[in-house]
Amino acid sequence: MKIPGGYDENANRTLVLKAIFFGKVEIDMRIVVFAILAALLFGACSEPRIGIDSSVQNGPVKIYKSGTDPACGTIVLTTCNPGDDSLWHDTASKIAALDYRILVCDPAILDSGDRTILPGTDRKTKCGYALVGYGDCAQALLRMATNDSMLNALVFINPVFADTTGFSELSIPVVVIASTEKAAAVERTRKHYETLSDPKKWVELVTDINDLRMMQTHLEPIVRRVIVMLADRYVKQS
Repeated sequence: MKIPGGYDENANRTLVLKAIFFGKVEIDMRIVVFAILAALLFGACSEPRIGIDSSVQNGPVKIYKSGTDPACGTIVLTTCNPGDDSLWHDTASKIAALDYRILVCDPAILDSGDRTILPGTDRKTKCGYALVGYGDCAQALLRMATNDSMLNALVFINPVFADTTGFSELSIPVVVIASTEKAAAVERTRKHYETLSDPKKWVELVTDINDLRMMQTHLEPIVRRVIVMLADRYVKQS
């Protein structure tokens, strides 16, 4: 007897399919089971590992990385307020799955000159990193950008600067992501942005969310893609 749907009860381990163009096709169920198990195993292996380093000053630091620790390619997602690390979680996980090392931490750690959390990022290996910050974090990022020769790229999200000294002299790739709601405040930054030499990019998002909560909305894939495209070109090395 054949059960509706094309399964041949007498075929035991064989799934019988009727294809429009290929007629009757028999597939060994052992192959199907193996393929499913392989897919599940691969999916489990591709999940990034998350570690927490509490030993650093102004820590802790959350570290996301794929199963095979990338030799080169670090992105630092900075936090300005308690709980910001959780808002970065989904983004950090997805970018880490692309074979990047992702650090989520207070920018004060790097601003103090501590580079121990950036393994493989030095002049000898010629491996740099990218910094991503928003709001008030932008000030610390700007200070680091003017003092760290290993920094490859900067992403500012709705930046707020008390002092823009050094901004016009930035010589690395810079991306500014601005919400339309925050456009008036960010417009001051744009004046300095216009003086920068290429490569640079100004991205304006139509939203009234002007803080890190945007990473929990439909805008997250857009911001993440901007970060990845910048890092693929200027940070990641094989």
